[in-house]
Amino acid sequence: MVNDGLASAQCRGIIVRQMRASDIPGVARAHIAAWRVAFRGILSDRTLDGLRVEHFEGAWQEIIQRENRTNLVAEQGGEILGYVAFGPTHDLQDDARPPGEIYGIYVHPDHWRVGAGRSLMSQALKQLRGQGFTRVIVWTMAGNAISRGFYEKNRFVLDGGERTSERGGERFQELVFTRAL
Repeated sequence: MVNDGLASAQCRGIIVRQMRASDIPGVARAHIAAWRVAFRGILSDRTLDGLRVEHFEGAWQEIIQRENRTNLVAEQGGEILGYVAFGPTHDLQDDARPPGEIYGIYVHPDHWRVGAGRSLMSQALKQLRGQGFTRVIVWTMAGNAISRGFYEKNRFVLDGGERTSERGGERFQELVFTRAL
């Protein structure tokens, strides 16, 4: 039997559930804190230090209204620890069987290594499998060793795909990871 981390997370009181509008401030705080740690040295300090909860809250108000997308949060004692967003891929629509995609998974750094990220990923993979996907992809910044290690622990492998993206006026390379469901 494979330990997916849910049992240990449940022992710590971590609950994974559907995101609600009232979760958005906590999601925005976790998102920004994770970016500031994980992307330091990849994006400029100016960009990372300039991230504002209000901007992320506004974006999330729109994001949670999108169809064909699932947004889950990890919560412990009423505090939002992190989130995962997933659904059909936006990039590989020409495939005969397009994969599912993890659009983003972020946990506040104060709650890394307690099972929140593992629980979010496990639930996302379970739901994608239930939607009929047979594989899933996730894009990550090429220099982000933290996320790469997390994806590799969750049995994702580099696929060879690359793209150039932009955030805050800064360009960077992203790599795609994939795994079977």
